[in-house]
Order: sequence, then structure tokens, then C-alpha cells
Amino acid sequence: MENITNSLPTRYLWKIESFSLLSQNGTSKYESNVFESGGFNWTTKFLFDAGMERRFHNIKTVWGFSKCISHETLKDPTNGYVVDDKCVVGVDIYVVKKQGIGECMSLLNGTEPYKHEWKITEFSKLKRKVYYSEQFIRDGYKWKLLLYPTGDNRENGKNISVYLESVDAKGFNRQKRVKAKFSISLKNQNGGEHHKRSGGANWYSAASYSWGWSSFMRCCELNDRFLIEDCCVLEAEVSVVGVVNCLT
Repeated sequence: MENITNSLPTRYLWKIESFSLLSQNGTSKYESNVFESGGFNWTTKFLFDAGMERRFHNIKTVWGFSKCISHETLKDPTNGYVVDDKCVVGVDIYVVKKQGIGECMSLLNGTEPYKHEWKITEFSKLKRKVYYSEQFIRDGYKWKLLLYPTGDNRENGKNISVYLESVDAKGFNRQKRVKAKFSISLKNQNGGEHHKRSGGANWYSAASYSWGWSSFMRCCELNDRFLIEDCCVLEAEVSVVGVVNCLT
């Protein structure tokens, strides 16, 4: 990442009179008033036995020079730094803007999948296009299941469609993503094998907050194994395996 200058420098000056009296009256350190430059507040420090320091950002708040100038050089009137017991100290500040963005990816290992069961009653009476399960939380993120009883727009009554949606992802910024490994099962209520689809691992983001299957199961295959007393049960197994955040 590169830095570029985005503003003209701000120059802040101190004028110190009766310079020779500083050490006599116990003033060994002086900090300026706060001043503004480039939309930020600054202060400078002049340490008479250590040098000058400057404050920049929250990672390292103070920068400067421990040996700015020797006392001998400073006080020698022929050098022009102290004239008539007066001196002027100044600082020029350039505010720069970072060019470039970054991200931090954290991978998780060995997390047990969270199981969430959704019981859907009176299946034959479902008239809406899509139905949502209650929200559930896994690894600090909220999730829900989506069911299209007669399929989404691509299926037109041929298959039921089922998806896992990240509730949080709609509010993610452009860098934020969550990688989830999941499977969804339509449970066999007679104790036989469930109808299970595994989604591998998918990245959820503000642009892609729902993953699953448009053709989860053919509508004509719903029978007394999966639909008993007009009731079916969906089960999701979810684990978060990775997170991407903005690099700060």
C-alpha cells in the first residue's frame, strides 16, 4: 500500500521568550496547545533535555527525535537559534491518505456443526412463495432456513427449494465475509435414511447472503417417509470455518 499527500502542510510555530529562564523556573518539558491539520488534532512537545517528539496515530502516538540539537549548538548565539534570549520552534505537518485496502482472513478448525431443526406443519396448506424458519445462532452469527414449497422461480412447481441464509450478511461491509460449511436434511420420520444435501463451504457476503438448492427434492417425491400427517422436518447443520474482516 502506498501513501500520497492530500493537503498542503500546516505549519505551527512556538515563540519562546526568556529562554534562559526555562531551566531556572523548573520548566523541563512543555507541550503545545492542540491545533488542527487535515481534519485531525495534533500537539507537539519540546523536551529541553531530550529533544522534540511528534504525535501521529493510534498505533504509535508519538514520533520525533531524541537528539534534535545539542544544548551547546542551540545556545550559541552565533548559530542564530536563540537570539536576544528568544527562539522559535516549528513543525510542518503533511496529512496523507492511504491508497489501497486490505483484508484479514481468519480460518477456524475443528468446530462442531450446530444442528437446528425446523418442523413445518400443514404443508399442503402452504400458499406463500417462501417461508422462513426461526433464527438461530452459530459462532456468533445469526442464520435461518428458507423453504419454497413449490420451488423458487426456476422450478415452477417441479421441486421444493431450500436455502441457508446469513441474517447478518446483508449488513456486512464490502470486505466482510463469513465462510460456512453446512448441510440440510429433509428427515425421514419413519427412521430411514434422510434426504440430505451437503453444501461444502460457501462464502456469505452482502452480495451473496443465501446458499442452497433450487432443486432440493422433486415435489412428487414427498411421501409418507418425509411427510407424515401433513408435517415435514428440515434439519440444518452449520459450522463457521472462516471469517474475513477489513484490515485496519
